[in-house]
Amino acid sequence: METRARYLIIAAAGKSDRSGTNIPKQYAIINNKPVLIHIIEAFLTHLELENMVIAISNNHIDYWQKLKKNYPELEKVNMVIGGPERFHSIKAALKLIPDNAVVAIHDGARPLIDQYTINECFTTALNKGSAIPVVDSTDSLRMADGLENKSLNRKHIKRVQTPQTFKSELIKKAYNTNYRDNFTDDASVFEFASNSVFLCKGNSENLKITSKYDFALASIILQDRDLSS
Repeated sequence: METRARYLIIAAAGKSDRSGTNIPKQYAIINNKPVLIHIIEAFLTHLELENMVIAISNNHIDYWQKLKKNYPELEKVNMVIGGPERFHSIKAALKLIPDNAVVAIHDGARPLIDQYTINECFTTALNKGSAIPVVDSTDSLRMADGLENKSLNRKHIKRVQTPQTFKSELIKKAYNTNYRDNFTDDASVFEFASNSVFLCKGNSENLKITSKYDFALASIILQDRDLSS
């Protein structure tokens, strides 16, 4: 099997407008640790701190500096300033990723990523060029268009998660384009460049924190993991 160095990009430049916290959610505390630290520690089983790149907002530099004071090991992590959209943040971070590697791109608001999903993403991307973790929809779904709506077969609908993982030279080439409104994640950029998107199994617990309810749920899940370990 081909071997490649592993890298991680964390998209942490979001504004956190809906989280209800008084600080950006990526720096908020869950079970005695900031969200970003939960993410970093999860990936440390798979790659070194030196191979991590965190894209932050120019307005969050003080939060980042404080985080490094509390966790001095973060001096080894690479940091870039993100742009107005997630697309621009990832494009800036990819400049620090070498070719012939495999890179995972993870949301800075997903602290519940598990070891199985990380390994599945790296393995699938190494073998197929890309890996997008997805989970089935448990809800009934309808497509609404104006006054009309129709039922969708949920067996064919997947909820997309991160880390979205790629052979680095492929995703870097895909990001060598201009921003478009339909670039909602890395898979959409990759697909726009005529690449094949391969899906892999995600984890239903790997939620993206957007509200106070999500913080409470994440706390319960993390506590349960600690008790089970």
